Amino acid sequence: MNKINTRLNNVLTTDKQNNPKYMKEIIRSDIFFLINNYFDIDYESVVVNIEVNEFRKFDITINMVGDRPKFMNTISSSKY
Repeated sequence: MNKINTRLNNVLTTDKQNNPKYMKEIIRSDIFFLINNYFDIDYESVVVNIEVNEFRKFDITINMVGDRPKFMNTISSSKY
């Protein structure tokens, strides 16, 4: 079973590396579900750009438009 998990992990990792559009879509989806916990946002407004700069580092830009925040009483009422 461990051999199968290792193989699957290798395939998924290679797939992400060889298909940046797929990777951008996964990041877009993850960011949407995270931010959607705090703001009402439209999935179509989420834009992810990934570029490699002159230092061979990744410049990652994420833009989105939110309608309104989702207020949570648990933060203000909880005691630390």
